[in-house]
Amino acid sequence: MKKAITTLLCLMCACCLYAAPAATIGAQRTNDIPPKVFHFKDVANSFYSARDLGYTDGGFLGQSGSLEIKFSDKCVEINVLYEGEGNPRTLSIAITKQYVEMDSKGNELSVYKGYFVNDTTRAPIYFKMGQKYATLTRAYYNRLFYDFDGLYAPSYSGTGSGFAINSNIIVTNEHVVNGNRALFATKDGLDTQYIELDVVYEDAAIDLAILKSKTNLKSCSIDRKIYDIGDEVIAYGYPQPNYQGVSLKATKGIISSRMGINDDAKTYQIDAAVQPGNSGGPLAKGDKVIGIVVSRLAVEGSQNVNYAIKSNFLAAILDVLKIQNTGKAKPKDCTYTIISLDKKDLVE
Repeated sequence: MKKAITTLLCLMCACCLYAAPAATIGAQRTNDIPPKVFHFKDVANSFYSARDLGYTDGGFLGQSGSLEIKFSDKCVEINVLYEGEGNPRTLSIAITKQYVEMDSKGNELSVYKGYFVNDTTRAPIYFKMGQKYATLTRAYYNRLFYDFDGLYAPSYSGTGSGFAINSNIIVTNEHVVNGNRALFATKDGLDTQYIELDVVYEDAAIDLAILKSKTNLKSCSIDRKIYDIGDEVIAYGYPQPNYQGVSLKATKGIISSRMGINDDAKTYQIDAAVQPGNSGGPLAKGDKVIGIVVSRLAVEGSQNVNYAIKSNFLAAILDVLKIQNTGKAKPKDCTYTIISLDKKDLVE
């Protein structure tokens, strides 16, 4: 379990591969495997998309082309040739482990675990190859690079942000939890690497989730007041850990509108910059939380149009559940990374 958590610590809410685990067995030596060529079409490099609500935390990039895969002793070289480009992109993977597993449709896959040559972080790479398709992922943040036939079921693991409101309650977005029950919180300066969380409440309509910890947390205060256009705010969170790192980030802006997308009364429109991973983090004014960052508008022509759920909606839920807000810490001190693991990713 700890090994799986460590591997998936920096997951982004994204598509990834899934194959049912099988017993590790001896694999064919890499220098005995003949070269192979695969063709791919419309590959999507994507982040989590809240499709039903009409907004997204990320984008999509379609690519087509072919791969030539060559094997040498303890190394796999993948030449990626995109359509319309004359020169291939070469990916060299140093292999540390080989084994065989079965995917969800009963197909046998040769699995090569390693890391990109010259990658000083040595973030784990998994190259899985079958007879008719293959998949390449970088497990550090679980971004899907190539999925040739789209035969894998998606994973719903990912990370977001959250904040504590008392010594054992954390608030985040429902889409960060995303139906998962293996949930953890982490941040700099903790006595333990991970804090295990249990779900207390989920509300997909408002996109809020309340989680409980057995570990004492630094917590902050909620302000139930509705603020106006032009009021200055700060968004805290852990955006894009694969690019920006795992330290806390803060962005400053104003309330652009007292209404959200399509004049939604539950949310503010804000111009404080947010990216994938900010979801569930606190929107603060002074030392109090006035909202929960939830999304950004991904419509062509829109720029820096972001949304946060108003704190009074959260406060109403807490009242019904009889959960007290007793926090007094500053928002920057009560903000945590939330790790949400699909059960399919709990076994490496």
